[in-house]
Amino acid sequence: LSGISGSWVFVVAVDDADLESAPSSPMAVSDVPSAITRLELAQAVPNPFNPETTIRYALPKAGYVRLSVFDLSGRLVKILVEENVQAGLHEVNWNGRDTGSRQAPSGTYFARLEANGEVLTNRMMLIK
Repeated sequence: LSGISGSWVFVVAVDDADLESAPSSPMAVSDVPSAITRLELAQAVPNPFNPETTIRYALPKAGYVRLSVFDLSGRLVKILVEENVQAGLHEVNWNGRDTGSRQAPSGTYFARLEANGEVLTNRMMLIK
């Protein structure tokens, strides 16, 4: 991309064996939010995790977002995001602690994203 100024993004896929696909065509960073056509909740990385994990999500349009963590019994563990959020790509770290700042026990947890009238859920595992 010599002679082209600005920031660019290449997308690659990585599988469980850390094998990486060829990069996509370049996209200008300013084009990325407009490229998001639907609400997306990515798998937490790393997963399983200890002591923390990153949860990424994409919003096609600005709106009220609630990103929460629930345990296997369906009990609310922690609210990570509860506010109006701009369209685009976002990420939040969860440090494995509950609302009272207590360390959550090892186990299966669910990240639940509520935005624009939709709900998406992904599973993650905390291992000590």
